[in-house]
Amino acid sequence: MWVCLCEQINDEALADSYAQGLKTVKQLKQAKHLGSTCGKCIRLAKQKLDQLDSSFIQVNLLT
Repeated sequence: MWVCLCEQINDEALADSYAQGLKTVKQLKQAKHLGSTCGKCIRLAKQKLDQLDSSFIQVNLLT
């Protein structure tokens, strides 16, 4: 699924960026230019980052 169509960032690329340490919308804006064209993706990107945070926390609790 596309998160930011303007900058060609899909949810897989967002997950890869998260794994590389880009864990906030601000960091994604700086590094990947997320939301720099129209900004419609910011809300969806925040939701996806929250989901990744939740998944990360659950995995850490299980190990």
